[in-house]
Amino acid sequence: MRVIRHALLRVEMEEHNKLLVAALEAAVNGIVITDKDANIKWANPAFTRLTGYSLEEAMGNKPSELIKSGEQNELFYQDMWRNLLNGKH
Repeated sequence: MRVIRHALLRVEMEEHNKLLVAALEAAVNGIVITDKDANIKWANPAFTRLTGYSLEEAMGNKPSELIKSGEQNELFYQDMWRNLLNGKH
């Protein structure tokens, strides 16, 4: 019984993850996922459209190396990275 429950839970989690990935990929805003050193590990299609970088080109780079729109001042970016590195969104 335990093995069957585990298998069912795994299938349910995989389906849930597929839905989450689909939502991230459909978003109109650029979304990136980075490691703790701020290196890009994943980016959605909107990010690649907005920046002109393919996912392969973006991987391993820091978002700050690829984009700085000029829409915000330097303090904005410092605050953003402080929040991200502290586990906030």
